[in-house]
Amino acid sequence: MSVFTINNFKYLVVHSGFTGRLIDRIEELNNLIFEEVYLEGTDNDYEIRSTLFIKDEIYGEGLHKFGHDGDIDDILNHLKMIGCKNLGLIAFRCSCLMHALEMIKVLKKMNYCKSFRVEGITEMVFVGKTTLIVDIDCESG
Repeated sequence: MSVFTINNFKYLVVHSGFTGRLIDRIEELNNLIFEEVYLEGTDNDYEIRSTLFIKDEIYGEGLHKFGHDGDIDDILNHLKMIGCKNLGLIAFRCSCLMHALEMIKVLKKMNYCKSFRVEGITEMVFVGKTTLIVDIDCESG
C-alpha cells in the first residue's frame, strides 16, 4: 500500500486571477522566491524554484511558459482532470506544504493584486498525486 503524504507532491499551482500582471515581472518574482524560500533536500539551484508557467485567459494573454515542457504538460493535464477553468494560474516546482505557503507569501509581496492574501485561501486540492492546487479568493479575480 502506498501512502500519500502532504509533502509528497511535485508542483504548486496557485489559482488567484490577475496572474497576467506578473509576466513582465517574472525575473523579480523568481529572484524573490530564490531569496526567501529555502528548499531543504535540494541543491538550492535557482531553476528548482523558478516559475514554470503563468496562464491567464481572462485578464492576460494565455499561457506563458518559463519551465520545462514535460513539467508544464503534466500540470496542465492534471488541471484538465479536475475541470480547472485556467482563469489565472501560476505554477512552481514545490514538494512541501510549508514551502508552498512561503511561495504564496512571496506572491503577496509582489503586490500584483490588492485583494491577494494568504487568508484568502479557499481550497487546497491534490490532483494526480503530484500537483497541489491552491485556490485564493481575490474577490474579483
